[in-house]
Amino acid sequence: MNTPFIIPVFIPHQGCPHRCIFCDQRRISGRDRRQPITPSEVRTVIRLWLARSRKNRERTVQVAFYGGSFTGLPRPRQQELLAAAAPFLERGEVHSLRLSTRPDYIDAGVVAFLKDYGVSVVELGVQSLDDQVLAAGNRGHSAQQTRDAIRLLRRSGLQVGAQLMIGLPAETTRSLTKTV
Repeated sequence: MNTPFIIPVFIPHQGCPHRCIFCDQRRISGRDRRQPITPSEVRTVIRLWLARSRKNRERTVQVAFYGGSFTGLPRPRQQELLAAAAPFLERGEVHSLRLSTRPDYIDAGVVAFLKDYGVSVVELGVQSLDDQVLAAGNRGHSAQQTRDAIRLLRRSGLQVGAQLMIGLPAETTRSLTKTV
């Protein structure tokens, strides 16, 4: 399997209920939650990346929704963003979709919905598998919720990425070892 060519579409802080101590999506993306990306902008981002990436044509192309908790968005907003990428999937210019979200925003209904729209990879903001570290980072979910989400996603056939952060407050060598 080749490494996918990923087209990033940023939805900064969209769907996020918390302000994690390490996250500043405005600085990272140049946008904030009051400036949500439009479907037209999603299509433009995809077209621009495809035009620049002629040399990557032999690679699998994925559109990735990053910078927020995608499945925390209202369902109509999720549909709107996924539908903006759909024509590229239908034409074979893009092979699949990926997104990032919180572990506590995954359930069987969400998984079925994502699969219906061509999502193949879900990146979970795990950060740590130690509840004390998660609380200190203002994550708002537990390590068990992360394990449950990973299990559900894998059983459904979706690929799972785990976003981890090393050095969060309250982390110890032992908690880091437990996480990795």
